[in-house]
Amino acid sequence: MTTRDRWTVYPLLFLALGAALRNKITSTIDVESVASRRMEATQLQAAQVTAKSVLCEDLQINDKEGKPRVRLGTTRASAAGIEIYGRDGKMVAVLTVDPETDLAKLRFQTPDGARQLVIGSGSEGGTMTPIDAVPLPEDADSPVGSAVPSDDVATPQAK
Repeated sequence: MTTRDRWTVYPLLFLALGAALRNKITSTIDVESVASRRMEATQLQAAQVTAKSVLCEDLQINDKEGKPRVRLGTTRASAAGIEIYGRDGKMVAVLTVDPETDLAKLRFQTPDGARQLVIGSGSEGGTMTPIDAVPLPEDADSPVGSAVPSDDVATPQAK
């Protein structure tokens, strides 16, 4: 092999090796577009996602500081639930559906967890129960997800 051949072959060899190893060394790929029928990922970060339909078990919307603002999910008893959080990231309102009766309850509370008002639907009509500031138990943080059973919201304890 002549020197001139080496100046042609070796740069091409290293270029091919670099291109082959590029995705093995870096953990991100920057492409203009991807077309796929199915995609699986452990974590997906995007500035904006446009979709016709999103299927998930739990959806949480955070503010710019990373504090939760809204959370949609299910309770351990497979009832639907929506939690609304204040500026400090503490829950202030919860809407749940009782899985056995399909009746809805809306609970308002202070940021420290003291219930103030529960509005519910019932077979005989709606109810509105004002409640003195009674803090919830420590384990009753989040009715949506797996923190507490749905009956915690379905049967408020009035003073």
